[in-house]
Amino acid sequence: GERVVSDNPPVPPPVLEPVQAVSFLDWASSYSGPKFNLIHCDFPYGNEIVGPKLFGSEERFYDNDFDLYIALLETLCQQLPRLASLSSHLMYWCSSEIMTPGSKYGRETWSRFSRLAPDLEFQKFPLIWIKSDERGIASDSRRGPRHIYETCLLASLGSRQICRVVSDAYSAPTDRRLHPSCKPEPMLRHFFQMLVDET
Repeated sequence: GERVVSDNPPVPPPVLEPVQAVSFLDWASSYSGPKFNLIHCDFPYGNEIVGPKLFGSEERFYDNDFDLYIALLETLCQQLPRLASLSSHLMYWCSSEIMTPGSKYGRETWSRFSRLAPDLEFQKFPLIWIKSDERGIASDSRRGPRHIYETCLLASLGSRQICRVVSDAYSAPTDRRLHPSCKPEPMLRHFFQMLVDET
């Protein structure tokens, strides 16, 4: 057999950053790497609903009180100049209560964004994940329905444009094997294709 020699050296595989299991409160204030043009946040919502009773195990419980939620939100806003490129997007998962006029959650969230990160431009409508397996929480089963969707605020800095138009709602089942509030990969891929390009 004849050996073929190429002038093009083989392209090495991309180096993937390892997942870091650290507190965002510590990580964000000490981060010094390249800035991001997409920040995807899924903080605990601070509604104290997630816990051992719901998921049947102390091991799967995590802090979910309102003070922690506010601390995470404030840290994000304060560290945004360190983390976000001048032209970037923010996907911010939050309680659907943020759309309820006069709610404490909405009032406190929007006041932090407007005071601490005034350059963020939010889309009028949220992104919505509809839980196709209808798993959710009925906070008052005698007076209201089961809540089976989650909302995600979409914001931009520097009037960053999207890569392509996609629908603002996506239906996918839940998967709680790894985490009580795990977001399904097909749903994330659907929304990410709107925001992720070669850079």
